[in-house]
Amino acid sequence: MTLFRNGRPQKLITTDGYHHLFVTTTSGVTETYWIPGNASAPPTTWQVSSCAGTVGATTDQEVNGTFQTYTATTSGVYETYWTPGTVSLNTGLLVSLSGVTGIVKDIEASGVNQLYTAAAGGTYESYWTPGAPGVTTG
Repeated sequence: MTLFRNGRPQKLITTDGYHHLFVTTTSGVTETYWIPGNASAPPTTWQVSSCAGTVGATTDQEVNGTFQTYTATTSGVYETYWTPGTVSLNTGLLVSLSGVTGIVKDIEASGVNQLYTAAAGGTYESYWTPGAPGVTTG
């Protein structure tokens, strides 16, 4: 299994005590979640993103609790979002670029999302405000 996102899995701990481990492979992203020491919350693993040609991914959590995974593939970046405790995934193409080799995601203090994508034609910055229509890439 080949791992991406700077060569290591990504771990998030939520306010409800759950630990979330996101592992990226060439076929997508899986999440394993659990509460340490709690037998009634044993580790559970499921497929968050199934994108062929995955080259990297990153996950964050919004203040409302929604998780977002950004999956970089050789043909673009996909966003998958869901509410913890549900299995209802929403996935869509966020940025269409060829030759993608990696991504970095950040959220400014103002709430604007920034995504930096390394691709065959150079490095691109995409940004958007949650709840507002449209993503700008340049």
